[in-house]
This record gives sequence, C-alpha cells and structure tokens, in this order.
Amino acid sequence: MNYYPFHIGDYAVHTRHLSLIEDLAYRRLLDLYYTRESALPAEAAQVARLLGMRDQAAEVQTVLEEFFALGDSGWTHARCDAEIAKASRAAETARANGSKGGRPPKAVPHEPADNPAETQRVPSDIPAETGLKAPITQDPLPKPNTSLRSVERAPRASRTCPDSFEVDGEMRQWAAGEAPGVSVDRETAKFRDHTFKTAHSDWLKAWRNWMRRASEGMGPAARASPQQETPYQRSQREDVERFAPGIARRAPTPSNVVDVPGLEIFDVPALARG
Repeated sequence: MNYYPFHIGDYAVHTRHLSLIEDLAYRRLLDLYYTRESALPAEAAQVARLLGMRDQAAEVQTVLEEFFALGDSGWTHARCDAEIAKASRAAETARANGSKGGRPPKAVPHEPADNPAETQRVPSDIPAETGLKAPITQDPLPKPNTSLRSVERAPRASRTCPDSFEVDGEMRQWAAGEAPGVSVDRETAKFRDHTFKTAHSDWLKAWRNWMRRASEGMGPAARASPQQETPYQRSQREDVERFAPGIARRAPTPSNVVDVPGLEIFDVPALARG
C-alpha cells in the first residue's frame, strides 16, 4: 500500500507514554507493515534490521509486544489488517470496472413533466368509431422568462444629476404653483451642477425639493416679484427720481425699476437734460 489513513488524535492518545526511540520504532513498524501487506518476522532483531534500527532492537521488541500480536506467521496488527483488506476490495472493484470499460454511469433520476395534467392519453379500449386513433397530447404552458435581462432593474443611486434628466411642461407647471418667482431654468442648471452629500435615485423628487428650498430662500417680497431690484438698480432709480422726477413718474415698472425706452438706466445726466 502506498497510502493508509492516519488518525493523529487516536495515535497521540495511545502512544503518549512512548519514548522518542519507541515512537520512531512504532511509526516505522506501521510503514513497514503496510508496505509488506503481511505479517512481520517473529525475530525482533530481524525486524529491527528491516527498520534500520539494529542498535535499538530492545525498543523495537517492546513496541512489538505492546501493539502487535505474535502468531504462526509472525507479528500481526489487527487495525493494519483491516485497512489492507479494505484497500484490496477497492482495488478489486476498480480492476473489475476497468475490464468492463470503466466505472458504470450513475443513474439519472426521472424528471416528471412540468405539468402532468396537461398530457392526456386516450385509453386503448375506446371504440374505433370515435375517430381517436393516437394519444392526444397538449404542449405544456411556456415557462415564465426569469432571465436577468427580462427583469427591470431599479435606477442606481447617484450623488450627481444624470444627463438624461429633463424638465418638461408638467414640471414647469408644477414649479409655477409650488415655487412661484423661481427661475426654473436657472435653478435647474444649478441643480444639475450640484454634488449632493447623499445619493439619490428619484431625481424628480430631488428636483422638486430643490425648487421648494429655492422659493423659500427668496422671502415673501422676492416671491411676489419675478424681477428683484439690485442695489445698483436702486441707486440708479433714486438718481432718476432726484434729477428727473417727471420721467420717473411717467415710466413706473412693476418691480419699481426705472426702465425708460431708448435710455440706459445708468444714463442719469441724459435724463436730466431731457
């Protein structure tokens, strides 16, 4: 035998009391026994010679008397004999299979039809005048397509707005009612360029929340007026009212920003001269 099972735990329990030389002798005795696949000579000195331990014949004798049994054929080992017999049966089975062309194939279990009730057969005792001459079979119902391609995947969450995001007419109508005074195009551009702290997958919802916050940040006065007066415009308006009050009164604007046709808002001397 070129191989035999070796259980380390069992060996350690039964050989813990052995000396180093005795333990070496026992291991070599096991190897020699499995290699010969037969009993060892009855003379301990001869066995020690086979082990390469001529000077340790006494230790070899001690191990033989403790773990082996002396019989008519020599020293035998019950556990080794059982393993050798087991290996011999396995080798004989392999030789038998080889002579028959190899190991026999494994039996394949019978797979029932998808739906046995869908297959109908006409009994053989039906009269011929019924016109039924062959079994009637029905094709089984098609199985549902469960491939990965057929399953619609949820959109992947991201921290930046996808390029495919577009503002349609319905969204603009919503913004006019829910976020009055907010420039939809300007805020949407800022929304696209923004990198969020948390990832989003519902970008319509994120856009609506962005528009609501933009409307709330403007304040009541800003929401009431689409065009908010800047500090520069306010200073120019006050100059026009001071130097040309008549023109200022004749050309009011909804946002209180003076916008006279043909004149720049910052051309205050021109207004005064006119």
